[in-house]
Amino acid sequence: MTVCCDYCGKKAKKITGKTLYPRHEYLWGKTYFRCEPCDAHVGTHDGTGEPLGTLADRKLRSARMDAHEAFDQMWRERVVHRSFAYRWLRKRMGLTRTAHGGGMTFEECQFVINLDEEITEKLKATREIWETWAALGGDNG
Repeated sequence: MTVCCDYCGKKAKKITGKTLYPRHEYLWGKTYFRCEPCDAHVGTHDGTGEPLGTLADRKLRSARMDAHEAFDQMWRERVVHRSFAYRWLRKRMGLTRTAHGGGMTFEECQFVINLDEEITEKLKATREIWETWAALGGDNG
């Protein structure tokens, strides 16, 4: 399989986690594609060796981690099944492909982060309404 860098167009080299993360022994058995000049890389699926997404430089990797953290909180804290949350995100973003973080652009990551902030604010307002209602006696009237 040939994977080309999204930044410079050169062929990415297949490497192990030991090369990429020498201090993290638990990653040594993993495989990655890396473009060394661009410091862009992507992990691979265990077994198939297929890329988990697109190569990402340091800025995009950071944005993907932030978006992943925001999105995980959305489905973990809101009593929504993970697969439903991913389908909902895909629709909300208007994507024809899956809404997997490994394929997201920087702008898509920012959308997910902002979306989480919007939803959190709406839930906070709803929670305050219910708390006020309960403090006033709820439905005891």
